[in-house]
Amino acid sequence: MGKVMDKLSAYGSLTLLYYEDIDAAVDFYTNKLELPQVADYGYVKFVEVCEGTLIGLLDGKISETKPSPEKPIRYVILTDDAGAWWDRLIANGVKLRQDEPVIGEQMKCKCFSFYDPDGYIIEVLEFYAPYGVAE
Repeated sequence: MGKVMDKLSAYGSLTLLYYEDIDAAVDFYTNKLELPQVADYGYVKFVEVCEGTLIGLLDGKISETKPSPEKPIRYVILTDDAGAWWDRLIANGVKLRQDEPVIGEQMKCKCFSFYDPDGYIIEVLEFYAPYGVAE
């Protein structure tokens, strides 16, 4: 690995995603994924994935950065219960990309994914060992 440096203080992360239809994005994240909306600034709405981790849903008609048809990002939600996420999303009508969760052999994990309304891939990932590294 590289040189180990002192850790800097951080309390969370914010990922910004850009949408053609901000209302559809807000509906999807708050009703289908059941994530709480914690702030609304008009052009951007924040939903909370877990304490300290936010997704900013930006209105592409207003924001400086515009939505793109290509989505070279995969947003991954880390969980300790991918099965519960699977069941909840199915119950809420989310169309999943797999018929069942994928079990990783090299990276010890269970995962599945789906598209949000603007085409971003959202993945739910459960590690069976720290960061999927075999013991």
